[in-house]
Amino acid sequence: MKIGILGIGGVGGFFGGILAKEYAGKGEHEIIFVSRSSKETIEKNGLELRSTIGDFIVHPDLVTSAAELNGHLDVLFLTTKSYDLESSAQSIAHCLDENSLVIPLLNGVEMDRRVKAILPNAQVANGCVYIVSTIKGPGIIQESGGIQKLSFGSSEPLDFDLDAVQDILRKAGIESKLSNDIELITWNKYVFISSVASLTSYTDLSLGEILESSDHLALMKLLLSEVIALGKAKGVLLSDDLAEKAIQQMKGLPFEATSSMQRDFRAKNITELDALCGFVVKESEMYNLKANSFEKIYQALS
Repeated sequence: MKIGILGIGGVGGFFGGILAKEYAGKGEHEIIFVSRSSKETIEKNGLELRSTIGDFIVHPDLVTSAAELNGHLDVLFLTTKSYDLESSAQSIAHCLDENSLVIPLLNGVEMDRRVKAILPNAQVANGCVYIVSTIKGPGIIQESGGIQKLSFGSSEPLDFDLDAVQDILRKAGIESKLSNDIELITWNKYVFISSVASLTSYTDLSLGEILESSDHLALMKLLLSEVIALGKAKGVLLSDDLAEKAIQQMKGLPFEATSSMQRDFRAKNITELDALCGFVVKESEMYNLKANSFEKIYQALS
């Protein structure tokens, strides 16, 4: 298969790097990195992965920009930020057709629907990753959490062999799960990251500082209840104890932990505020639900 990874950041760089380590140059599958900012560095020096499973340098079969890429892609892992989704997907549409599979690995829910609206001719699954991985420098990816899980699947029948993709991922050593209930997996993650990203960005405190404050903890619980209510209104079978599980998960993280969105706000970068906070506000309105806590934070950060 001809496999493209669009966006060589923390997510795409890690999983794309693992695929390149296993398959690049061997002829079985072609691994293509689609990148703008790090293209020349990776072409010259390769992609350096520093991770809890080892440090290594990989060289994909091809490093290119979307505009320069020609030919058909069998599989595309879309790993850009949510605010770049439309422009990124449109930039590579010329390489995708009804025989192509696109798997978005972005923060947020319903990303498969957004991608399908942009790429109506392609087949689109949904995906979800759990990983702590960042760009440490040009062509350098640092994974530090010790968890590298990838789940994907589709709630609708697809005319594509998803089992073949699963075999490719697992042979490369990626902890991958092909799920018939990918919507539940993405929502379970979204409940956690939307609440954590929103409150850490709003307070600019570490997660430990938030949890040790009774007022901030109470606000965290309100956020969790609001996003869980939205998920249930959409028909997602979220468990009744999900909020408590999320709190326990937060307590298991380092005291000084911050969120990616919080760090983007600090650096005055573009943020995923709309995907991780605004989505809850706008969708709750459509379902006549109150999301007062999310709305307060969204208005303050907008």
